[in-house]
Amino acid sequence: MSAARRITGAEARELAAKATPGAWSTGDDCSVCAGRELVANAYREPDARLLAAAPDLAASLAALEAERDALRAKIVAYGQAHDARTAHSKRADSGAELWFAERDELNNAVSDALAALREAAK
Repeated sequence: MSAARRITGAEARELAAKATPGAWSTGDDCSVCAGRELVANAYREPDARLLAAAPDLAASLAALEAERDALRAKIVAYGQAHDARTAHSKRADSGAELWFAERDELNNAVSDALAALREAAK
């Protein structure tokens, strides 16, 4: 048996797009059908169920990968906002009014990024 290969969301979408269209289901004889078209025969019922679930598994993988990428982008945005605020806090420029205005803007950016992360975690 070969080692498990990690399939990307893009590969899963491509495989599903090239597969027989229609809702896949299992028959009483361990067959796998897309609508009325036979897709495969399996020797065991659990294998047939796994084959029938393949299109849904591919769609789920692609959706989860998209969610992961969106969450990564939110984490990066939070890190960048936090780093900018930290760098600003260490800076001792003249013009206290401008410094405080910049600080408030950076604090808001960090708060917004953290709120987006919290929302994504729901």
